[in-house]
Amino acid sequence: MTGRGRLARTAVAAAALSIAVALGVSGCSADLIDSLHQAGHDVKSHAEAAGKGRALTTGHVAPDGSGNACTLTKPCDLATAVARAAPGSTIRLAGGTYPTTRLAADGAPRLDGADRNATVEPEPGATPVFGALTTEAPHLTWTGITVTVQWYLNGGAVGNVVDDVKVDGGGLFVRSSDITVKDSEFMNGSSIDGIQVGLSNNVLIEGNSVHDYNQDKNDNIHADCIQVFDSSNVTIRGNRLKNCYNTGLIISVGAGKGIHTLTVESNFIQGCIVVGPRCGGGSSAALQEKSATDLVVRGNTFANGSVRLVQTPGLVFDRNIVGYISSCDAPMTNSIIEFWNTKMCGTPAVVSRDGNRAVKVAFQDQDAGDLRPADASTVRISPQGTLGPVATDIDGHPMPADVAGAAAP
Repeated sequence: MTGRGRLARTAVAAAALSIAVALGVSGCSADLIDSLHQAGHDVKSHAEAAGKGRALTTGHVAPDGSGNACTLTKPCDLATAVARAAPGSTIRLAGGTYPTTRLAADGAPRLDGADRNATVEPEPGATPVFGALTTEAPHLTWTGITVTVQWYLNGGAVGNVVDDVKVDGGGLFVRSSDITVKDSEFMNGSSIDGIQVGLSNNVLIEGNSVHDYNQDKNDNIHADCIQVFDSSNVTIRGNRLKNCYNTGLIISVGAGKGIHTLTVESNFIQGCIVVGPRCGGGSSAALQEKSATDLVVRGNTFANGSVRLVQTPGLVFDRNIVGYISSCDAPMTNSIIEFWNTKMCGTPAVVSRDGNRAVKVAFQDQDAGDLRPADASTVRISPQGTLGPVATDIDGHPMPADVAGAAAP
């Protein structure tokens, strides 16, 4: 391909990626998002890789890697190493900035249906950085990498695990099944979500920090810490979310396929700690999507923004601390409400019944995101009903039955 041809395809790729991200965060059709994203990539797929030969036990990759050796002295590119990977193998990445990369499902035959993932990790002491990364290759565990634009886990990426990675300036878009995202940091994106889950099933989002997503691009696309739509069997547990322009957590209509069996527990979820040009003062949580069924929200602490909640089939909202509830008839049990919309009612109907109480909670350091209680008496409840507490709090400690929020005193 000529230099002029490469530049033209790169321009098309960049435009398509921008459109795909814009449509995703504004709730447009996920099918359209992913088709645009697929069409826009000017990258090397697995099918094009020369990844033939014996399975790798340990493969070595570099930003300018080539060939099929995949050794420390003759590193290959990532597509080739993944094509040769076997269950339980390790792929080590040299430091440096990697080109836009797409790993296609048909290039990882040894990993399809694997009971052990192949691990993609840095060489000792290395810092591998990706701009745009897309994978449909199954059963990969990613650890220690940095992504700066966007990362797609598309349909074929079944069983992928994202563990201890950093997404700085971009976001993660989950479009697959049996996905785990844990112990990672997402930050500093603009007009993009930190983590977006759509058209997915069986997803665990656990132990992550998502913070400081603004709308500086001024393109009318909202920025959320976590957004979920058109998905089933999703668990969001033990995360710290704050300072995202629109919401800390939002469930959206997407393409109208519904949200089924979503569990949200043991999280610190804050809106904008300081309202200003980079954080617009949106909700801490927007949970009013009527297509949701079996939404279970328990043992969370919501602060610095309103919680929007309506009755939906199978809803459980139990043992939460709510900094501000937007509706006086929001359904909840065994929870603490700090403030509410006094223009709508003098006191919400649920206060002083069903185990709920109204009290101002004393936190350790709310501005710094430390929502552990400073005064244990302010998070105590007299629980009613048969529902029990979450098993553990945000730090892994056993949760007493008479405590609301995400942190045990």
